[in-house]
Amino acid sequence: MKEIFAFLNRTYNHKYRFNMFLITFYIFILSSLMYKTQYYYFDSYQYCKLSQSFGEGVKFTPGLFYGGIRGYFFPFILNLVFRFFNVLYVNYFLAYLIFSSATFSLIITIIIPEKLKSILNYEVKNLEILIFVFIICLFWCDYFQYPLTDFYSAFCIILSFILIKSKGNYDYLFAGICAAIALNFRPSYLFCYGFILLLMLYNLIRENSWKITTNKGILFLIGSLIIFSPQIYYNSKQVKSYSPFVPNNLSYHGYSDIKLMHLDYGLNAFKYETLKDFETPKITYYVPQEIQVKSKLYKLNSKDEYFEVVMNNPLKVIMIYSLHFMVGVFQGSNQVYINSFNSNFIFYVLLNGVFFYLFSYFFIKNRMLYKQRFFIEALLFVLVSIITVLPTIVETRYFLLFHLFAYFFVVYNICRLDINELNRIKITKHLFFITTFLIIIYFSFNYFISFAKIES
Repeated sequence: MKEIFAFLNRTYNHKYRFNMFLITFYIFILSSLMYKTQYYYFDSYQYCKLSQSFGEGVKFTPGLFYGGIRGYFFPFILNLVFRFFNVLYVNYFLAYLIFSSATFSLIITIIIPEKLKSILNYEVKNLEILIFVFIICLFWCDYFQYPLTDFYSAFCIILSFILIKSKGNYDYLFAGICAAIALNFRPSYLFCYGFILLLMLYNLIRENSWKITTNKGILFLIGSLIIFSPQIYYNSKQVKSYSPFVPNNLSYHGYSDIKLMHLDYGLNAFKYETLKDFETPKITYYVPQEIQVKSKLYKLNSKDEYFEVVMNNPLKVIMIYSLHFMVGVFQGSNQVYINSFNSNFIFYVLLNGVFFYLFSYFFIKNRMLYKQRFFIEALLFVLVSIITVLPTIVETRYFLLFHLFAYFFVVYNICRLDINELNRIKITKHLFFITTFLIIIYFSFNYFISFAKIES
């Protein structure tokens, strides 16, 4: 037992990193098997189909790829993964679960701790890693078995944010690669990419050396260009554009582009979930009639119309987007595609309420963190990601960056509490506050559930 406690309290080091990798890998595998799937639904199925564009068996046909509103890089990676495991006679479902679990374990237990230690001189404890992993499995374990880009893009953009703090030149090359991968996976990270670029330039200019600034800036752009180049090629052939970004100006579901569709849906509804049902596959939570700003039947024809609606109804729009924020923070499920309407919805909402209370408590308590530049920059980075998706109809995964930040922040503070601090915490007072907080959340979400509608 003493050895176990000693292991958990040790800070990250090379001697134990492989042990932590294996532990995390098995945790991800076992937690995902609780929701073992035999089908890939909707978006995950589309990514599998797109991966076949690059060929099967010994054939490699990159010229046949046409992703539309989806980038090329994730289907390309899936193609390589399925090819490799096909040689070993492993089916697609298990192959992808092994790949995703290994990838996320590598990032969480080795890459991020290594970079935090070498760049920021911050030593992560093994206990912090394990608690962080258990929290992720509690809220997101189902995401590891479906080929979706959410976690890959989140971790890539986080890595890019950390790497631009480095003194080494080649870390900037990898920062550019990671940022471009995240943007190719999730175009909604465009503003986060821009934030990283501006923050990198600001930090480099402060070094008072134009040579260093220019070299590192060029390496970042070269890294980005490595990932963007194939997308530029596909865009030039398919949509007659030389943009490095995934096309989002294509007509989609009767709208002139996908951005307009998201803005329109975001005014009509505040949450969206997908059912494992091909006949009635979605649940839409429409805004209450008292704060509606437009008819659900009317589609916006342009972004000018959107801004006109917003300017004419500022208070109602603020209330609608406040609902977006609330359902983004208090997620109602740990599944990508839910089995039934309202399955464990309130349970997960209340569980998120507990974490949000802890996050708020430590955020208010630790005022010393406000003086640390890295913390302020990380907070602004997360806020940019939230503001970007706030006007759209919210799916749980849209606030993933905020959740990962909140989990790590809570774990960091809990693991650094000493006996004296624990004794000073007034348990009764906090139990009263958290109970009151959860009661408010419970009745609020029970009210909002009444606006849900199952649709085909």
